Amino acid sequence: MQTVLVGTGGFGAGWRGYFTGERAERVVALVDAVPEHNAAFAAAIGRPDVPQFAHLSDALDRVDAQLVVDSTPPRFREEIARPAFAAGCHLFVAKPLAETMEIGRRMVERAAAAGRQLGVGQQQRYYPVPQTLARLVREGAIGRPIVAYLDFYQRRRWDDRLIDVPSPLFVESAIHHFDLLRFVLDRRPQRVCAFGWTPAWTGAAGETAGAAWLELDGGIPALYRGSRSGRTDLDAALNTTWHGPWLIEGTDGVVRGDDRTGLFLNGRCVLPPEEASTGFDNARYISLDRFQEAVARNEPFEINGEDNLWVLAATYGAWLSASERRWIDLSPLVNGSENGTQGGGERGPLS
Repeated sequence: MQTVLVGTGGFGAGWRGYFTGERAERVVALVDAVPEHNAAFAAAIGRPDVPQFAHLSDALDRVDAQLVVDSTPPRFREEIARPAFAAGCHLFVAKPLAETMEIGRRMVERAAAAGRQLGVGQQQRYYPVPQTLARLVREGAIGRPIVAYLDFYQRRRWDDRLIDVPSPLFVESAIHHFDLLRFVLDRRPQRVCAFGWTPAWTGAAGETAGAAWLELDGGIPALYRGSRSGRTDLDAALNTTWHGPWLIEGTDGVVRGDDRTGLFLNGRCVLPPEEASTGFDNARYISLDRFQEAVARNEPFEINGEDNLWVLAATYGAWLSASERRWIDLSPLVNGSENGTQGGGERGPLS
């Protein structure tokens, strides 16, 4: 697809490895407020001749495009979506879908009105562990799921943009894990109850550690524990990857593991450790491939905007629950029927 890339520095620079060879020839424009970012991207993909712009609207006035890939910070999502859909382009955005529920809903509505697809880059789905877990669940290997547990424990430096985010665990990290739970169990989250805390050594403004209880379709509980401020400086063995450990119990079986130990179904290895991990960029590239394949087949992309609103709601709901110490029903957030779910013109915790 003829592609315009928006946001070519920072996270967006990671697409350089994807747009090589024939893919590089499909890049029709680069957009970034910093000219040096565009120039560096163009040089990296061997296309110094590719048109470069500071604003997406200017690019779309000058080139014929089918796809816009948005790697900008969340506060620019709607600003990018408006001209993209107006020009008849499909839109693929980095997570989160939007920084507020209201903006997310408007983006979904714009995509529908334009008859174009809106995809979200929740690339963690495409690692071997969640893919295998999802297959086992769908094949009925454990019967009907009864409960799922997912843990995440890491330590990061707190000297960047996340130090001032209202709830960095939930909005920066758990958004991936909530999507994984939604994907693996093939059920949407309906309610969430969460709490969090901020260890003094981080200096962060919001919760860097916490726990959440997601109630999925059918009343299935998914229990999540996470930390971005774990004491792995004292015991490196505590450190986990982004993919577990998992434990899912069902009526007919149990599956456990992560991408270090592999996965075990009823004690039998079904995914060995050497096959359980893959590179971040590989998963990221797969997500964009799958999006374009869905567009070509005229089928909804599996991580489409409308479905991803439920993950966005779980993320925002977890932050709200941790703040207000109550269960949060997610349907009103998705449908826009609850007062005070953030105005579209204000920045929210998903920034």
